[in-house]
Amino acid sequence: MRYLLSIACALLVACGGRDDAPPAPNRPAPTWPSAIELNVAKIEIATGHSNAALVKLTRARDRVLRAWGDHDPRLALYDDALATALRARGKLRDAKQRSDQSLALREAAFGRDSALVATSLLGRAQSEIEGGELAKASEDLRHARAIDPHIPTVDVLLATADPFAGVAQAGSDDDPAVAAAVGEKLLAAGDKAGATRVLKAAVAQLGEEPTRTALRIYIALARASGDPQAARAAISAYQAMPELERSAEDEMWAISRR
Repeated sequence: MRYLLSIACALLVACGGRDDAPPAPNRPAPTWPSAIELNVAKIEIATGHSNAALVKLTRARDRVLRAWGDHDPRLALYDDALATALRARGKLRDAKQRSDQSLALREAAFGRDSALVATSLLGRAQSEIEGGELAKASEDLRHARAIDPHIPTVDVLLATADPFAGVAQAGSDDDPAVAAAVGEKLLAAGDKAGATRVLKAAVAQLGEEPTRTALRIYIALARASGDPQAARAAISAYQAMPELERSAEDEMWAISRR
């Protein structure tokens, strides 16, 4: 993944990913550098570098905005990616606002029954699940499934919103945010073994960057398994994100000393 990131960044530089040259008369500025930055940013998010991705995505979206105006549906591509990066940073309200913007752009351009609208609904549902708004998430997911019954992610996320209706399927998903929600609900239901299985698999999907999702996974795993290493990882995440509320920190210190 790091190799792909280095290639993508080199391509962006080689292709002159700048937007300061004036466009030709009566023609919009070229926006192809934005597409390259979008793909580089997606790699950065996947490798745990969401802050760098946010910078690129904001710049890329602004370039498209200047070229095509604030109603162009291409902007939704950048809003989707920005929502993903913001979720990785634990900024769920901002992420949901980006998904709302993506949804509005696509509904206006393509109508409420477009498969692209379903994509926006999926992104918003992920933020709602992480924020504990499970009823809203379920509503968005059922709307997305009504639009496109063949989206495989929908059933996985629905199982997250209602984990007792398909936990095994949700536990196989490779999205750490989904696994965190499933693991927490299994733990709350008293299924420590099931929670441990789901959460250990999620740890393998985490990037290097400390995030709110990673913290949730480590806390739930420490509670489910009593693993001191998971507790120490949670403590490290707390220390890296001092702005977060720290209600479980004392508990993690106690588990870490076992």
